[in-house]
Amino acid sequence: PLTYLRWFLANNNKFKGKLFPTTFDSHRELEVLDISHNRIESDVFPDIIFELPNLGQVDLSHNHLHGEMPQHIAEQKTMVYLSLMHNEFGGKVSQGISNLKALASLYISNNHFTGQLPISMLNWESIEYFFAGDNPGLSHEGVPYALHMSPNLKGLSLRNCNLEGTLPLYLGKMTGMQLLDLADNKLEGTIPDNWGILEDLQYLVLNGNTKLAGQLPDTFSKLTSL
Repeated sequence: PLTYLRWFLANNNKFKGKLFPTTFDSHRELEVLDISHNRIESDVFPDIIFELPNLGQVDLSHNHLHGEMPQHIAEQKTMVYLSLMHNEFGGKVSQGISNLKALASLYISNNHFTGQLPISMLNWESIEYFFAGDNPGLSHEGVPYALHMSPNLKGLSLRNCNLEGTLPLYLGKMTGMQLLDLADNKLEGTIPDNWGILEDLQYLVLNGNTKLAGQLPDTFSKLTSL
């Protein structure tokens, strides 16, 4: 049963078939799992990825996986990278995902998640890259305020998430931000002046917000990395 398997890399192939909840149950030593860019299907969310004690990197993106995240996820300190992008996952994003205490990169874009993002996962000290775009079922009146409690955030994508309201001032205080993508929402108003102090910002994507207006702040001349 390959009980000592540590890395399983099967990405960018044409594998198909079903991913069952017990598929990796016996691989307790697994550290890296990548089955992205295949044709693999599932009826339920593969909860096992949160139960393997040594798993640090998981990429299930670009498949045909279904199901909802488990609401209870035990505390775990090894997983640093999790990508679920471009699948058919639905339901609410689990509040328990904030128990992944070492997680630095979380990608859940292009799925069918609904409801509000849990506050507990928005004030995450370890998180650096959070991409949740193209989940139009997510419901937030504006860019979630709790994000200002994620001090190490470098990349944020909430494109096409039905966001309304104005561009928040607090994002201008997140000085480590390198990529900010809020495209294709219903945001309005002007770009805050204090966004001009985001000296590390390289990518700012705001297209498709037809009610954004006004002039670019003079402070944007300081964004030499943009």
